[in-house]
Amino acid sequence: MNTVTGISKVAATLADAQGWLLDQEGQVRIALVVKENNEDFSLWRFTAIDGESATVRIAPTMSSNDGAVVRDWALAGMGIAVRSEWNVAEDIAQGRLCAILPNWEAPAADVVALFGSRHGRSARTTAFLASLRQALQPVPWRSRIARGKANGKS
Repeated sequence: MNTVTGISKVAATLADAQGWLLDQEGQVRIALVVKENNEDFSLWRFTAIDGESATVRIAPTMSSNDGAVVRDWALAGMGIAVRSEWNVAEDIAQGRLCAILPNWEAPAADVVALFGSRHGRSARTTAFLASLRQALQPVPWRSRIARGKANGKS
């Protein structure tokens, strides 16, 4: 972890550029988190455009096991959250949310389809997987937003 005076560069950016308060240990105070799986939800990981990685230990103020609830809290201005691009791209494009760390990315949230082994997979399942791959290339929410900007919508 790269640090700046005891806190990560991401946290420093939050504190300096966005005015978000950090506690004495350098943790983000106004954090909204999704608790899922057995992950350490109090540790946010980021990668910069140049490949540098950083982590921020947060002290969540509110948590839910439902990502839609956390998104709604962020929309209501109750704090900051790390959400998947597909989940908030339209909100950012419409100005309802803002990306406060545009030069950093959270880990990818992959789309996963669970099926049995390839042996015995039906033609219908194989066709579904091919259709899903095609539907996600190019990334549909990026294309939709780019079309909206080209048509004068922000």
